[in-house]
Amino acid sequence: MISPVVVKLSIQNLDRVGNIVGKIYAFSTLGSIIGTFLSGFYLISWMGTRNILLLMGFILIVTAILFGSLFKKRALTATVLLLPALFVLGTYDYAYKPILGKDVYYYRESDYFTIKLRKATASSGSKLLDALVLDNLIHSYVDLQNPLHIAYKYERIYADILQWKFSRHAPFSSLTIGGGGYTFPRYMEAHYPNARIDVVEIDPEITRIVYTFLGLPPDTRIKSYNTDGRWFVMNCRDRYDLIFTDAFNDLTIPYHLTTKEFAAQLKNILSSEGILLSNIIDDFQSGAFLPSYIRTLMEVFGEHNVRLISVSPSFKDTGISTFIVIAWKGSLDLQKFDAYIGNAAAVKVTSALVPEALLHKLLTDRYSVILTDDYAPVDNLTAPVFEARFGYNRKDR
Repeated sequence: MISPVVVKLSIQNLDRVGNIVGKIYAFSTLGSIIGTFLSGFYLISWMGTRNILLLMGFILIVTAILFGSLFKKRALTATVLLLPALFVLGTYDYAYKPILGKDVYYYRESDYFTIKLRKATASSGSKLLDALVLDNLIHSYVDLQNPLHIAYKYERIYADILQWKFSRHAPFSSLTIGGGGYTFPRYMEAHYPNARIDVVEIDPEITRIVYTFLGLPPDTRIKSYNTDGRWFVMNCRDRYDLIFTDAFNDLTIPYHLTTKEFAAQLKNILSSEGILLSNIIDDFQSGAFLPSYIRTLMEVFGEHNVRLISVSPSFKDTGISTFIVIAWKGSLDLQKFDAYIGNAAAVKVTSALVPEALLHKLLTDRYSVILTDDYAPVDNLTAPVFEARFGYNRKDR
């Protein structure tokens, strides 16, 4: 909108139209490039997106007043400048400070997330937990007094797998991609004293918050790496018995962590009998991302080395839910795990192994694609789940 106006004001000679337009658009492009990098690497960290947008709006208003032809007299200009200044002062608490609930005790906009910490009541209603909210989604519930407390059912599936696979004092190594509130790493640290626990969390601010507010002690055995998960895996020289990919939710999915190429990199850093566990949110009856991700892992691990675990055995009634896709190297016998979770004498479990026949039907009847670095349309595949979250029904169109 600004550029055509500037072109019109700048043209004095029609013979120089091309030269003037080229210069204006060249400077406009240069400004866009500088603005993009300045915002991404500096301004967002320093000011946050809310303050950047409001400040730019204020600057444009002031610029229009100072350079507009309507205000030539100094007294009139000062009066008009005073009005937006008073307006900003009067609305500062509303515009510049986000409206937070009474239960929110920490707020910060980091380079990657808008982070909130708030108090929340457990589903049982018996205790007060600390909830880590990232971009308006509750990522973790943390019990500061009890690191063994697990609120989410998909993390209980993780616990079921570990209890079936490893004894209490067994030495094993684990890598978690996506730390969040460090709920499950804290569980492993408390329950498995000989486990090596590595966590990759892209946002150092989240790690700092977990140390400061969410109960991670300074002498923890958990080793944190604040970097991108794929970058870490690409440069990793260690081998892990367990890898948890916990960086997906139903609104934002880092596509580069879903592809066939990344799955191959994960397989490369697994031990000879290593296990990969990935949590996926999708619609079991109609979703396209879940079968796509399973097919992608099968391309790397083999068709018979990938299975699906649900938090509910009522598969016909299961809609949008969290699932665990398990893949492995070596000779893992999931029939023994199925017998373990079906044993009435066993400890209380959450897991429900999806039968192979039902999984085969899911992959055969449902639209799906192999996700690659060249083609990973995860936003399109998860669009129905996104729409359902906000009450949009495709049938209403």
